[in-house]
Amino acid sequence: MRLLYEPPAEDSPSLPLIRLYGKLDFPPPYPERPYIFVNMAMTLDGKVVSGLPGFLLTGSPADRLGMDELRAAADCLLIGAGTLRTENPVLHIRHPALRQQRVSEGMPENPFYAVVSGSGRLPAESRAFSTPAKPLIFTTRQMTEANRKDLAGRAEIVITGEKAVDLPDMARLLRERGVRYLLLEGGPNLTFSMLEAGLIDEFFITLAPLLKGGKDTPTLLEGEGFAPGKVKRLTLCSIREHEGEVFLRYRVNRPA
Repeated sequence: MRLLYEPPAEDSPSLPLIRLYGKLDFPPPYPERPYIFVNMAMTLDGKVVSGLPGFLLTGSPADRLGMDELRAAADCLLIGAGTLRTENPVLHIRHPALRQQRVSEGMPENPFYAVVSGSGRLPAESRAFSTPAKPLIFTTRQMTEANRKDLAGRAEIVITGEKAVDLPDMARLLRERGVRYLLLEGGPNLTFSMLEAGLIDEFFITLAPLLKGGKDTPTLLEGEGFAPGKVKRLTLCSIREHEGEVFLRYRVNRPA
């Protein structure tokens, strides 16, 4: 047993919040797919933000900094259709120094992003479709011509799968487009499906000192869940704390 944290003494100096995760060293990407990591925030009882009125979980300075650091390390951001519809997220790096760092390394200021939607039914007025770079929409043959017309000129549509998006094929296509590192930002159903398909390598979890409850409030993973013999195991990589929030980094164990 190890004591990993206890509150500092009252006279302990306060360190400036310059970088949350420090130097992010990731293993090389796979030949057939990007190296994929997840960033999500949850309460102590495992509940996550999902566009719920009056329920603001993310947004602390440390959490925003960590989000920007992870985005700066990615070639592409990936979100599910539910996240796009309910949260209308801002999909760019807010921190100017991190944007400049990417430019100095020969990368665009912001990673481009992709959306997973089995139906292709997405709100064309979302601010996600007002960015200079057109997003990719991975969808299925279920997408109607009307939905396609709604998004014409706003996004590049990629069909992969009949009724559900073929996630391994999506990962392969992204790697062929030069995506080395892919950041998944939810939601819980897509995260479960990606994990079930063996496509997630790491989790970065912001643990907020809040309790939400509610049987209908989404948790970190939704979906069907894993059978007892299929439960995923992870290895702890780091723990950081700032003003009561805990920032956890885990690596998904791979079969020998």
